[in-house]
Amino acid sequence: MSDTANKKPIENMKESYKTIKNDKWYSIFIEKSEFIAYVTNIENASQTASVIEYVKNKYPNATHYVYAYSIGIEQEIQKYDDDGEPSGTAGMPILEIIRNRELKNLIAVVVRYFGGKKLGTGGLKRAYSRTALSAIEEAVEIEKKLYQWIEITVDYSFWGKIEYFLQKKKVLVKPISFTDRVSFKIPLPVNQVKIYMDKLIELTGAMIEFKHLDIEYLDSEDLLNE
Repeated sequence: MSDTANKKPIENMKESYKTIKNDKWYSIFIEKSEFIAYVTNIENASQTASVIEYVKNKYPNATHYVYAYSIGIEQEIQKYDDDGEPSGTAGMPILEIIRNRELKNLIAVVVRYFGGKKLGTGGLKRAYSRTALSAIEEAVEIEKKLYQWIEITVDYSFWGKIEYFLQKKKVLVKPISFTDRVSFKIPLPVNQVKIYMDKLIELTGAMIEFKHLDIEYLDSEDLLNE
């Protein structure tokens, strides 16, 4: 599964947020310096140290390891580090890209191997921005939406109607048990839970049981029927 939502009341949670689909590397030479960016998903600040260490081990003895990250659906935690570059020329431009694209729960680390030619403050900002942005674009931006998992139990005689309805609506079905009674769980958009439940009650003449489970942010791939 994807990020399990926290215990915040559902009415106080954002219905969606943007992040990246997968981790990605990107490298480029700019005025003899090599810039290498790595972007990946993170869910809490404790993960940042291991990501930075991973990059350092993969590219040892670099001149700088600059990073920026945003954690939390409301961007509760944001941080950057210039790692010795002139203040505001490296980490902040990367963080601004993350902010401007409204991306959450990701970190971007940009490695620089100095090539002997100084870029100046403007050149550094453009170089770090360009490298991080290219990695983010190649990682592919996705939108995660808030879903409520519902466990449903009905007599097997109703399963045909329910299956047909859910297939038409392209709702993911996770089987639990199929005997004389059918139990399964489905994810529903939080703003449509009542609509679906009312329809299922209608299809079964109210001979149906519902149990509310986890609230979770999911993307389109998470919702594909297996």
